[in-house]
Order: sequence, then C-alpha cells, then structure tokens
Amino acid sequence: MAKPDEVLARLAADLAKVLQDELLSLTPHGSWALGDFSPDRSDLDVLVVLATDPTAATQEALHETHVRLADDFPEWDGRVEVEYVSVEAITAVVKGTNESHPLISVGGGEPFHEDRASRRYLLNWAAALQADRPLAGAAPSTVLPTIERRLLHQVVLEHVRTSARLMAEVEHPRAGDQAYTVLTLCRAAEAVATGRQLSKLAAARVGQSRFPEWSALIDWARAWWYDGGSDQDDGRTDEVRQFVDDVSEWSLRHQEIVPDSGMGR
Repeated sequence: MAKPDEVLARLAADLAKVLQDELLSLTPHGSWALGDFSPDRSDLDVLVVLATDPTAATQEALHETHVRLADDFPEWDGRVEVEYVSVEAITAVVKGTNESHPLISVGGGEPFHEDRASRRYLLNWAAALQADRPLAGAAPSTVLPTIERRLLHQVVLEHVRTSARLMAEVEHPRAGDQAYTVLTLCRAAEAVATGRQLSKLAAARVGQSRFPEWSALIDWARAWWYDGGSDQDDGRTDEVRQFVDDVSEWSLRHQEIVPDSGMGR
C-alpha cells in the first residue's frame, strides 16, 4: 500500500501541472496533519485554494486527475478527500455575504461533484488554517481571511444540532453512524471549549476526560471506528442518543463562552 506522503506528493505534482497559476495553496489537514493518521481508517483531507472560481473546463481537468490517481492508487480510491474553492468564495462565506460561488468536492464517501461554497465547509477551511503546512503554493494563513472564533463556534453548534436531529430521526441507526456521531461530538465539544480542532482519535481521549460518565461509550466508539467494527453489530442506540442529548446540552450551555480571537491573517 502506498504511503500517504507518496499519494499527497503525486496529487500536488499533478495539480501543479493542471492548475498552474490558479493554484494558490494546497494544504493537508485533519488527522494526517495532526499526527493521528490511521493508515487503515483515516482519509487524506486536503484543501486546495484557487485564484478564481473553478470553470467547467477546470472541473473536467480535475476529474481526470482524480480518475488517474484512483487508477494508480486503487487502495486510496475514495479516501483522498479534496475541496477546490476560490479565495473569493471562502471570503464571501466568512463575511456572510449573499454571493454564490461554486466549490468542487471529491472523497469522503461522495463522488466527484460540484457544490456551492457554504458554512458547512468552514470547519475544513479552519482546519487547513490551523495546520498551515502547504505542500504546494502559499500557506493558508497568507491567502485566506481570518476566521473568527465566534463564527467557528456558531458553525460547530450547527453541527451539534444536526447530529442531535439525525440521531433522533433515524429509528435504527447503523453502528458505524453511532460511533461516528460519538466521536464527532467529542470533537465538537473540544472546539466549543477551546477552539481547537482535533482528530477523532485525539478527541476521544479528551472526551473521556471531559465526560468521564461516558468514558465506556466513547471507548466503544473509538474501538469500533479504528479497530474494524461491523455494521452487523447493533451498536448502543439508547446510550448514544442520551450521549447526544447530554453533549448537545453541554455545548449549548457554553455557547457564550467565546473569546474574541480567530485564525488566519
């Protein structure tokens, strides 16, 4: 199996040829940048900042690039998660304007597709700013706008509310979805409390300290996610729903405890 560094180096080289001057920054983030990468489980998360919004021709060229990458590294097919977005699009979302800008996304369980830049992607942009370790182009901190802590806090709480709603609406959630929700809410709680974005693995460790009464459930979620859990398992639906309720309530109680700070230039 090819090493993550090899896959990222190939992606960076190919995109430098395809995008040329349009490529402002290519920055890995997530577990690879945070030092908690699990070769058997983790995705490679990458933010590519463009000089201008991607055109139809750009989208076609990028699609071909990812097809070749999947052909040459089949074991990584679907596990290289990349967002292509212009600095103007990110600025519009951060400032809260009504402008509409395209964004191209691939990986993370979804096929190569076009979307609209929105707040749902903001945590990834903040993660790239936090990592600030470009493989090509400039550092995100030199090209992206500042993302204020208060805005990050709002978006994290939106994710918390969404997790609570989805867990309540699905009658029999899969074990994998349950484990993912537990780890995601551990990450959300850390972001609410400190503004830091952690990997799922690190967030599980911190979550067990922050919510000791839920330590066993968090350990189950970590083990399921990283040690090859099966969706044939029933999971822990009732416990997970109670955990979601408790952490959601905890997060909302902390929603005003936000210092005036941000990340970026």
